[in-house]
Amino acid sequence: DGVISQLFGSLGIEKFSQWAWLGNSSTAKWALLFMGFPWVGQYLIYYGALSSVPSSLYEAADLEGCSWFKRIVYIDLPMIAAQIKYVLVTTFIGSVQNFSRVYLTTNGAFDTNIPSLELYNSITKHQNYGAAATMGFILFAIIFVISFRQLKGNFKEN
Repeated sequence: DGVISQLFGSLGIEKFSQWAWLGNSSTAKWALLFMGFPWVGQYLIYYGALSSVPSSLYEAADLEGCSWFKRIVYIDLPMIAAQIKYVLVTTFIGSVQNFSRVYLTTNGAFDTNIPSLELYNSITKHQNYGAAATMGFILFAIIFVISFRQLKGNFKEN
């Protein structure tokens, strides 16, 4: 009886109005992914970055006959590259560490188990602190390596 099911029901699509979105392995991952949509925080970061691009660059591009697509590729994306890296790193870290959404909705069933939920279950259900510490260290190492690799380019430029 969620919002999406009610929307499909009001549109007369009965097949999807009775669908168990979180109770089906083929749709549970997508339902969890889109639970936080529209990811407003990232939009605000991108909007702030795009609004700081000097308008003189756009005027020069218009004078040169630059198309909309070329403007995005050659002006917008390079000018907001630092914000894109920041959003990618923080979103990756948040997705690896945040197990509460999965824990509260599916508890790892229907192919939605994630490493941080497994770590939490090792501590709370199985009292296996050594395995949980090892999982935590491995998660830390993976996050550190990926974050460092992603942000390494910012340190070279400065």
